[in-house]
Amino acid sequence: MVDMQLMYIKSLKLIKENNIKTEAEYKKLMCSNLILSLETLKYMSNMKFQDIVALVEEVDEEVE
Repeated sequence: MVDMQLMYIKSLKLIKENNIKTEAEYKKLMCSNLILSLETLKYMSNMKFQDIVALVEEVDEEVE
């Protein structure tokens, strides 16, 4: 079973590492990586995508 919280953090880290700024960029990233769908990411964070992009600065680099 996949831990959704870990997938959430992984998704945020990939947004940060790839300097993702738009939903279209995230969707391209989603095709090549095992990360949360855009809808799931928004649901889990209860935020708009632009707010999620701002949130990634707070993601701890050491969480795997």
